[in-house]
Amino acid sequence: MLDMINRFVFGRDRVRWALPKVGAVLKQHFGASGNYTAGQVKRALTETNAANDLHPLIYATACIEEEFLKAQPELTLEDYKTLRAETVKILDLPHSNLSMRLFMQRHSAEIGNSGEGGAV
Repeated sequence: MLDMINRFVFGRDRVRWALPKVGAVLKQHFGASGNYTAGQVKRALTETNAANDLHPLIYATACIEEEFLKAQPELTLEDYKTLRAETVKILDLPHSNLSMRLFMQRHSAEIGNSGEGGAV
């Protein structure tokens, strides 16, 4: 039980750290968008050295269903939906219409309100 709690808590922190970095690289190279191709996300994952176990969640956040399945052929459409729902919970987003644009807007607003300043 403690292992499961630790994995969830530390997993949340890792997602909250990795997703903005990947989002910033995607925006820098490919412009602001709600969704990206599997190849674009792969490039961002490589540049940010995001942990391999976060890749499915990041693909599910940044890609439409078809691109997710292209990038993660061992996973299913149900996995895609589950990962997106988990991302909404982890990031405490207001609704389930998840997109990279929504995430980056929300994340940028939080940084601006935190007093840390700077862009993602």
